[in-house]
Amino acid sequence: MGFALGSSDKQLLAALGQGHEAAFEVLFGRYYQGLRRYASTLLRFPTDAAEDVVAEVFCSLWDARTRLVVTGSVAAYLYTAVKHRALDRLREQRRTPL
Repeated sequence: MGFALGSSDKQLLAALGQGHEAAFEVLFGRYYQGLRRYASTLLRFPTDAAEDVVAEVFCSLWDARTRLVVTGSVAAYLYTAVKHRALDRLREQRRTPL
């Protein structure tokens, strides 16, 4: 089943819960660049660390697809997940001796 780029986030999330990879691909394409820029701003790191954070969030999204409940907007969920993952990364960096 294909999903149009104009499909709503809620429709895509419902399809994702049923295991539709195409819905995941549309969500990824819709949010990846913005999430990467946001993570890069939070981390003040080279872009590859921001890309890792966003990739981890999308992997978690796919892994949790059948049990995921998003009550607000999908965008808010993803940006919050990236923020928490980036903050975890910063905490790990502080704990690691140079």
